[in-house]
Amino acid sequence: GKLSVVNGSFDGVGSKVAQLDVATSGNPSLTGRSGIISKDTSMDVSSYKYLTFWINDPKSNTAWVGLTDENGNNANVWTSDSNKSVAGKWTQFYVELSQYSSIDLTKIKSINIGEWNSGTYLIDNIQFTDVLAKDLALTASKPSGTYNDSFEVTLSAGDNQNIYYTTDGSQPTVNSHKYTGSIEVNDDLTIKAIVEDNKNISGVYEFVYTI
Repeated sequence: GKLSVVNGSFDGVGSKVAQLDVATSGNPSLTGRSGIISKDTSMDVSSYKYLTFWINDPKSNTAWVGLTDENGNNANVWTSDSNKSVAGKWTQFYVELSQYSSIDLTKIKSINIGEWNSGTYLIDNIQFTDVLAKDLALTASKPSGTYNDSFEVTLSAGDNQNIYYTTDGSQPTVNSHKYTGSIEVNDDLTIKAIVEDNKNISGVYEFVYTI
C-alpha cells in the first residue's frame, strides 16, 4: 500500500488526512496493503483502553491494525465484523489494547493500518483513548417530526461533555455554535449536532423539525 497526505478532514477542523492506496486485494502486511505511522520517541499507551481512528472507505470493510514496540515486536488484529466502515462515510474504528498482549504497550513506536480489498482509504484522527464515539450519546427533548406550533428543543449529553451544533444544514465541528441552552424552533429547522469529550468526538446527530 502507498501512504500519502492529502487535503481533507473527518471533523471539519483539520485540513490534512492520510490516504492509503491499495492496488490489489490480498492479505495486508507491514510491507504491503498497509500504512505505517511512526513516532520519533516511544509512547506509553498502557493506561488506555482503545486505539481509535476514522476511515472514509468507498466500500464497507474491516481494518487490520497493528502496533510495534521499540524492541521491534509487532502484533496485529482485525477489527470486528460489527465495526465495519459505512461506505462513503467517515466511520470510527477501534481496537481494544488488551488484544496486544505480546508487545510492550509502555514503549510503542509505530501503528500500522491495512486493508484486504483494493481501494483508496482516507484515515484521520488516530488516537489512544478510553472513550468511543458511539458512547458519546446525545438526545433531544423532542423527536424529529411535524409540529403544529413553535417550541423550544433541549439537547442533552453526559456530564462535562460539550455539544456543538448547526442549523444551516452544514456538518457541525468543534468550531460550530456551542450549545448553552434551548433552541427556538419557529419554522422548519434541521439541527445537526456532535458531542465532544476531552477531544473525543461523536458521530453527527440530526433532528429534523417541520412546522
